[in-house]
Parts: sequence; structure tokens; C-alpha cells
Amino acid sequence: MKRYNYRLEGGLCDDELRKIDSQATELATRMGIEVLSEKVLKRVAGSKGVNIRGDRVNFSEDRLEDALKNLSYPPGLPFPPYFIGTGAYSMNILDETSGQVRTPTHRDLIEMTQLADALGFGGTSPVKPGDLGSEELAEVAMYKTAYEYSRSINSGPLDYSPKSTVRVADCVWELSRVAGKPFALGCWIISPFRVNSSDLEIILEFLERDVYVYLCTMPVMGVTAPVSIGPAYIQSIAELKVGIALLRVLNPLLKIFTGVFDSIRAYPFDMKYGNFVYGSPDDVFGTLLQLQLNRYYGMPVMAKSLLTASPQPDAQAATEKAIHTVLATLYGARSYTTGGLLSIDEVYSAEQAVIDCEIVNYVKYITEGVKTTDDVDWISVIEEVGPGGTFLEHETTLSGFREAFWTGELFECKSFQTRFSQGLKSLLSRAGEVAREKIARHDYRIEKEKAKELEKIYGHAEKKLRS
Repeated sequence: MKRYNYRLEGGLCDDELRKIDSQATELATRMGIEVLSEKVLKRVAGSKGVNIRGDRVNFSEDRLEDALKNLSYPPGLPFPPYFIGTGAYSMNILDETSGQVRTPTHRDLIEMTQLADALGFGGTSPVKPGDLGSEELAEVAMYKTAYEYSRSINSGPLDYSPKSTVRVADCVWELSRVAGKPFALGCWIISPFRVNSSDLEIILEFLERDVYVYLCTMPVMGVTAPVSIGPAYIQSIAELKVGIALLRVLNPLLKIFTGVFDSIRAYPFDMKYGNFVYGSPDDVFGTLLQLQLNRYYGMPVMAKSLLTASPQPDAQAATEKAIHTVLATLYGARSYTTGGLLSIDEVYSAEQAVIDCEIVNYVKYITEGVKTTDDVDWISVIEEVGPGGTFLEHETTLSGFREAFWTGELFECKSFQTRFSQGLKSLLSRAGEVAREKIARHDYRIEKEKAKELEKIYGHAEKKLRS
């Protein structure tokens, strides 16, 4: 048995990649990074290869050259082939019953986490509950729920849900220790070349603990980065270099990694509507460039290919998600993120999550190639059937038809008459049925003793974070 496979090739040559890296280092050397935290400035002052002028911290070239080397990623890599990440903590949910967009509840958080786990997703919490009376408590609830009802959400290299304050970080730290999950803190670069001060303040409180710190950057072309894609990506690399250099000066023993979602990336922007254009042709091209640059630096990446600008599961959403995922996969991607998201990342949909799973299964079949059999004398078989004959009852068909073609779980190939006789149902309706069934049958729970400890920590958090 062999397969016919096709791949997408092209992109930048080695000389062009080396030139981009050199230009990024030069830019990073010139720009440094703006740090609006007196505590951090005092801590890094006088360090080798560091020069401080006002709020700007600059680094020597050798510190920047080594920045993207020896990164330390949490357990969980490499991702399984065709792995899907969900999230990211959407502030709205598409209500399946009413078809209206509303604020998610704590119950929604639990059910969408169960659905994600049942579909085999990882990633971040699908929704952020709005009925807990406290933004901080909602953040803690996302972690407790993930640990209790899923195997890989908010875990390892996928630990990206917010920790907006030291109080939240402390609570999540306790939860992670009980659940046996790696703990990570985020550090975001605010393009161009400013580090998020509140992220740094939290990291300072955890410098002596055994934690991971991930660094992310999201320059937006024409807004916080040049409108041209090449210079925008040079800026993205430069921002990662100065950000990592700063973290290593804070503590050389910090376990630093770049975000597998937002590592080397710059995003196109719609000047007409003032919005990201996820799923657009420019966004697809950006993913392909990101994949090549991440390979160059040896950094893992999840293709952010399941994003769409559409506010509902419709033809636009299907087109943008499917084309993006197909092209990213043919260029080497084997994991994808933002399953279930609509309207950039503002709305989460259970039905869309099921559809996204089917899209990836479709793409997987294309990428793995079409099977063909060499151990059969097909010329003789065709001659045997002959003119006017049929292959339906031939032994080669009877023994091979089940594996010969792809059969979707959601994308059906029934005739109209068959569909009509069985009762016409829209794809969205059937996706909703699949989602409800998977939530109802989901049976994963963390061990009872650990669940009790998580509940105890969460109870203390309720008192502390609502006060």
C-alpha cells in the first residue's frame, strides 16, 4: 500500500532568512525596550550587556544574538498530529437554542470545556464567565474548570488564560500544584517595543519559584508595525529578542519560551473597519511566513488557522477556516488553534467547534495522501470486468471500499431524496446535536481527592477576590 502525496513549497531562501535575522538583531540593538517599572529597572541596572537611558533598556548584540536559543518549553510538545487548540476565553457565546449572542455563564464554561475535551482539543479556556461577580474570580474559575474537566486545556505550552494580578496568579499557582500541571506566566510586548508593566510586576513576585514564562508579541501592520509584511515580521522577531533578553537579565534561570500561538507573527489590519482580518488571504500568507520563520529558529508553532471574521457559522467562516487550514497544513503545520471561535475571537460557538473538528479531519485526509494498491494486477481486473460490467461486486471493491474514500462524520454525501426521506436538517443543526451528545457523554473528571482540594482553593479565592 502506498500513497499519493502533495506538498506546498516555496517561501524565503536561506540567504533571505539570514538577512531577516540580521536585520532583526540590528533593530533590536537600536530600539531596546521601554520598561515602565522602577522595580525592574533597578533590578537590571548594572547588568552585563545592559544600558539604561531613562525608561529604555538596550542590550548588547551578543545578548540579542543568543536570545532565541535554549528556550525551555513546558511538557506537552510536540503536539499530537492534527491537534486542535480551542479558546481563547471569549467574552461572548453563541446560544444554540436562541441563536443569539450572550454573555457566557459559569455553566457555559463547564460545558464548553467538556465539549473541547470530548473533541480532543487542548488550548485555552473556551469562554470567560460573566456571572461570577469578579473578573479575577472568573480567571481563576477558568483554570479550576480546565483542570477538573479536561486533560490539556490551560496546561503546559497551552497555558495562556489571563493572570491579570498577583492575587490571581497565586490562586492559579496553588491550583496547578494540586492538579499536577505546569504553571506559566505571560509577558506580552506592546508593540512597538514596550513591555507590559503589569506582566512584569507579576513575574517579579514569582522569580524565585519554579515557573515557566512565555513571551508573546502581536504587532499589527499599519498600526503598531509597518504596513509592509517584511519589516513588520522583522519587528516581531526583534521584539521577541529584546523581551527574552530582558527576562534573562531578571533571572538567568527563568524557563522562558515563546508563545506557540503568537511567536513570530504580524497581523494584517482592515483600515476601513478598524479590525483584524483573520482568515483573509493576507492572514493566510502571514501564517505561511510564520511557519517558515519558526522552523528557521527551531520554535514550535500552532497555525492560527481556525479564525474567521464572520460572526456566525456560515459560508464565510467555513471558507476562511478551511482554506487557511489546508494551506497551512500543506506547508507543514500539524496543529491548529482557535477552534470554535467566531468574529475574530469575540464569540465562541459549540457548533463551530464541531465543524472545525470536521474541517481538520478533512484536511488530515488530504495531507496524508490517497491510498493506492500496488499488489493487485489492476490491468487484469479491469479486463476481467470488461465492457458493460460493474466493479460493485468485484472482490477488490468488497475488500477495499471501506478504506478507499474519506467519510465525514458531519459532512455527509447523501442524495437529496435520502436527506428528504430522513428529515432535512441543516449542518448547523446536526453540529449542535453532536455537541450536545458529546457534552452529555463526557465523563472525564480529575481524581476525587484532587477535586476536593481544587474546590477548597477556589472557595478561598471566592472570599478573597470578591472582597
